[in-house]
Amino acid sequence: MSLKKILILGSKSFASTGLYNRLNAKGFLVKCFNRGNVTQAGDFVSGNVMDLNNNKHLSANFDAVINFIVLKDQDVQANINYIKAVVEFCKQNRIKRLIQISSLSVYPNDAKFINEMSEIENDIQLKGPYASIKAAVDKYLIEHQDPELSVSFIRPGFITNVETNVNFAGILKRFPPGINLLMGDRNTILPLIDRDNFHNAIERILQSERIEPVYVILSNPGGTKHNFVKHNTEITFFTLPKNITLIIGKILTVLKILSKTQYWQIKGLFKTTFFDCSRTEEILKIKF
Repeated sequence: MSLKKILILGSKSFASTGLYNRLNAKGFLVKCFNRGNVTQAGDFVSGNVMDLNNNKHLSANFDAVINFIVLKDQDVQANINYIKAVVEFCKQNRIKRLIQISSLSVYPNDAKFINEMSEIENDIQLKGPYASIKAAVDKYLIEHQDPELSVSFIRPGFITNVETNVNFAGILKRFPPGINLLMGDRNTILPLIDRDNFHNAIERILQSERIEPVYVILSNPGGTKHNFVKHNTEITFFTLPKNITLIIGKILTVLKILSKTQYWQIKGLFKTTFFDCSRTEEILKIKF
């Protein structure tokens, strides 16, 4: 039976923009929640993310919750506390399905091949700020599964949209005067997914009778940062020399100028993982 009554947590994020309209047009009953003062305007509710249960504007009658919210301005523990509040909200209101919008960045940086069956990174210290939050939240949900709540992880690549200016954050570093440095080399991978295709996948997941623990979503399994930047801008940029960068990083780590975490983050700039989403495509009957 398809899930019809949906609560979107974090509907103002770039990744979720447009999903409310899409699902409404397809006959779903959708309510959206965002951080802010406790208010309601139609289907849009705001309030304290840590106190969902006491928000008078949130109806308890949902089939599923889709969580996009990441507390980027807070630490890992704050994000774990937030997801605990989400789980408690689901349990208290007898919501049977939680769809957690995760990320491909939760997987080990040194993995050569990743698909829906792959394990996520166990040591979050090896991840950067954003990926460490994503990995820690996923890890918490995996380790604290409730038999009454089915949790699915949607792990998309870097989300793009043809109508929006390309965001090169984490991909290209710009220095004055006009020097642009690719955060990696020619072989550093960058899995991508168009936002409309991403939302199409979410819609199909909600409609499906089948519940999967993990969905991997990307459209360019062998895509690289280098090709992405070349395709989306005409600026001149330089790539990081892998061997020299890693040698310098190793020396600085031995000298205790860099921490081991920082060194692993540098290594992560050169990952060449191949991501396979064929299982997700087969289940959802879709081609990304």
